Amino acid sequence: TMNALANLFPKLEPIIEYQFQKLKYSISIFCEDFVKYRKLLAREFSLNENYSIKLTRCNSDSHRGGLGVYKLLIEGTERRIYKHGLAYLDIAFSPKIKLLESKALDTSLRKFKVPKIVKSTSEYNWCECVSYLSLNSESQLISPYIRLGGLAYLIYGLCGFDFHYENIIAHGEYPVLIDLECLFQLVLEFHRDSAFTSGVEAIGFFPTKLWGTNSSHEVSSLLTKNLKNSFNIPKLKGKTCDLLDYKSEILHGFREVYSFCMRERNSILENIKEHDKGIESRIIIRPT
Repeated sequence: TMNALANLFPKLEPIIEYQFQKLKYSISIFCEDFVKYRKLLAREFSLNENYSIKLTRCNSDSHRGGLGVYKLLIEGTERRIYKHGLAYLDIAFSPKIKLLESKALDTSLRKFKVPKIVKSTSEYNWCECVSYLSLNSESQLISPYIRLGGLAYLIYGLCGFDFHYENIIAHGEYPVLIDLECLFQLVLEFHRDSAFTSGVEAIGFFPTKLWGTNSSHEVSSLLTKNLKNSFNIPKLKGKTCDLLDYKSEILHGFREVYSFCMRERNSILENIKEHDKGIESRIIIRPT
């Protein structure tokens, strides 16, 4: 029983109580927002206003008092993600992708997938639920890795951070970023001596060891080993592909977007001034 557990571990009880209160607060905020936008979601999916939902809390960092991410199954189908956080960054990223699509020289970089935002505020958003899709032929594997390399430089150029394997979904030929709250990062003084928070390693795309007290582990977006049921990299008929077989495609995409940023520097700066003024970014003091 809880009483026996509390007697055995007296310091555990306030921790459990604190976590329970955070969860209670998070669910109550979701319910308030769902009631407010229920009709909007009904119009989005052409549903009867009395539609049913099943709510699942996703395994994600909780912040801002315990607020987190929820997945909605609407009429039995995964339709929407309800996410607390810096939603405006998700919207601000889309114009950069559109600019890249319109100016890229490589045809693989002329089409990306960005989750559709239905409703967004500075505190939360209702966005499209992006599903993992496997590939059926080897010829389909070229474009995803070119796009991965291209996204890597775009995120690096926008001073992004924390794009580890849980923040990307391989949606067929399209790698989809699903957490953009750590764009436009500042390099703080205590970051300067950390290999994980300097240079291109900081974005989290490429294999990088993250050291703990007594051990290390990898968390990169392109991590392929020791991950069961992972959705971060393209797979051929459900089988994981070896990253090293596609390193030339990744490097090609990286270089192409670097060249794009050099050619279109003024357009990108104007894009940032137009869409990103006053937007907040989440600063991560240490890896979570």
